[in-house]
Amino acid sequence: MAILLFIKKFVWIIVLFGFLGAVASYFYSAYYIQPVYRSSTELLVNQKLDGENGRIDVQSNQQLVNTYSVVLKSNKILNQVLDKLDINTTSESLKNRIKVDNQNNSQVITISVTGSSPEESAMITQSIVEAFQREVRFIMGVTNVSVLSEANAEASLTPIKPNKTTNLILGLFIGLLLGTLLAILLSLTNVKIKGVYDIEQLTDLPILAQIPNERGDKFEKA
Repeated sequence: MAILLFIKKFVWIIVLFGFLGAVASYFYSAYYIQPVYRSSTELLVNQKLDGENGRIDVQSNQQLVNTYSVVLKSNKILNQVLDKLDINTTSESLKNRIKVDNQNNSQVITISVTGSSPEESAMITQSIVEAFQREVRFIMGVTNVSVLSEANAEASLTPIKPNKTTNLILGLFIGLLLGTLLAILLSLTNVKIKGVYDIEQLTDLPILAQIPNERGDKFEKA
């Protein structure tokens, strides 16, 4: 009962802070956070055959996939990309924006790169693939890498960050929390009894009479 009375008394503060928190979070996400886009491409490491029986050497292929995953993020590849695109960043910083996946021990390698625009992320992804295909011939002495799908800026028009919906909900929650804390603070610091309602909430005693308080020409109940 006391909680319901508290909410009823301070609901406007709690709702106001929740609304302000949601609005502030949305506008911050929309206008102050740099959007991040991601482009992806898929490479196929061609299957190798066992020389004796012509079977697919799965273990060797998997080792090759793992090796290629490391080579893709090596400085030898990334420095060529930086020189070609003239990007103002370091190879280590670029490496942190690259994700190489190989799901279910398949021979398909997925390369994902984040950027400040769909065009930038797609351009970097495509340059990594081109540099890798060129260098793997000299590093590994093979040409068994094929591109299954190229990076496309039009397929990456939706940013992966920020998530405006998530941030809006988070801002709403923080606003409601701050509003509740403020309401509790006001409730604890305000010990004045302003009228009959406050007396009834603090005690179970019945109100027998009210004394009018004369101020000028007006009468107020105390």
